[in-house]
Amino acid sequence: IYISQNAEHESGLTLYQTLAHEAFPGHMYSYNFRRQNPYPALQEQLKCMGYSEGWAVYAEIAAAEWIEECARRNLYLQQVYQKIYDDFVLCQIDIEIQVMGWTVEDIETFSEEAYGGSSRQAAETVMKMLINNPGVYQPYVVGYFELEDLRQKYCTEMGVPEKEFIEAWHSCGQAPFYIVDGYMNRVFGARTDEEILESESVYYR
Repeated sequence: IYISQNAEHESGLTLYQTLAHEAFPGHMYSYNFRRQNPYPALQEQLKCMGYSEGWAVYAEIAAAEWIEECARRNLYLQQVYQKIYDDFVLCQIDIEIQVMGWTVEDIETFSEEAYGGSSRQAAETVMKMLINNPGVYQPYVVGYFELEDLRQKYCTEMGVPEKEFIEAWHSCGQAPFYIVDGYMNRVFGARTDEEILESESVYYR
């Protein structure tokens, strides 16, 4: 992992969050799992960013348990969830720009509602960034919430241990989320094969 010289100006918690995302238990964990448990050749060529970035955001939250001091752990979680919120706001603005043709003024108004304040310069910066990089935040936000929906379904509702859920997630490998869900259904026996095929067929109608 290359660490920018700018990192020396960041707080320890910010660097911790970055390492949790990029290293362990984030992307580097996924990479090592794949090296030890190779996927089929065709699947190795898939690039499902929502799957990979969703896991890395989830890993940022999971890494909180290794912070022993309660106050510091809570501060870290506040930082992580704030970033998720910020990215969610940027996702919404991105869609409005690309689909509805939002202007800088629209962004400024929306930001005032989301944060209680904004500036023309900040709105112009966001506009320029999203025009040049459409869809850049969606894999992080949508990916995380799709993963969290699956975790709620299997861990919270069905009582699957989180360790087993995580192993199934990585054993499935990069794929659209409905395929990941179908794989987990088979692993954990949530539904019959007929019900799984019926739910998956919805995506092709």
